[in-house]
Amino acid sequence: MKIDILYSGSDGNACRVYTPNTSILIDCGVSQSRLFVKEEFPVDAIFVTHEHGDHLGGVGRVARSTSSKVYLEEATFTNISKNIQLDNCDINFIISGDTIDMGDFLVEAHETNHDSKGGIFFIVEDKKSKMRYGHLTDTGIITDKMTKALKTCDALLLEANHDVDMLMTHPKYKDWIRERIRGDYGHLSNKQTMEFIRDHLDLNKIQWVVFGHLSQKTNTPEMVMEAKNEIMPELSKVFIAPETITL
Repeated sequence: MKIDILYSGSDGNACRVYTPNTSILIDCGVSQSRLFVKEEFPVDAIFVTHEHGDHLGGVGRVARSTSSKVYLEEATFTNISKNIQLDNCDINFIISGDTIDMGDFLVEAHETNHDSKGGIFFIVEDKKSKMRYGHLTDTGIITDKMTKALKTCDALLLEANHDVDMLMTHPKYKDWIRERIRGDYGHLSNKQTMEFIRDHLDLNKIQWVVFGHLSQKTNTPEMVMEAKNEIMPELSKVFIAPETITL
């Protein structure tokens, strides 16, 4: 399978996972024109992580135009803002623990820890190769239950949202925003993500890691790589989203 992380950040998120026979999206928080800016491609299903517009904003239009199924938690569906229209979409409710059989893939849903109504991340398994891709952003912590699921993956996109020092000194952030971002229901920092990989994952099993959902205000790719090199220099196959990689 191929993983095409098209967008990853506060201005929109969309990741395409596909084979010659099956094509799915994890989130669609960008417009249809942005999603297909390079080329149009089929979409069999859209798997939505949570209700925030940068992950959900383009789902309705794209789902209708491609006749794709939409998978999301019922709490996400009932709490989305009114300007995000999912009318006339093929809506399918899922919960953490579900596995969806979708063409060449098995797609597992697992709970996150974020300030949204509901919230899940996905692991996509290629039925033929048995390779497993985990896609996790928008969580303040990685729980033991999440860790157990992530350990089964061969490749990962993990959030590296902010540098803590940069977050705490950003002149335009009020204290409550800082605490929300760095709290248990906010976003993972560079340090949190690197320490999680170091302490919990088998680097001999992991083929590669992509770091995503970087804040444009409180992080840079250079800071992510600096944290990686400081905490986990032995991890070599790393990328910064957006990125296209085969698994």
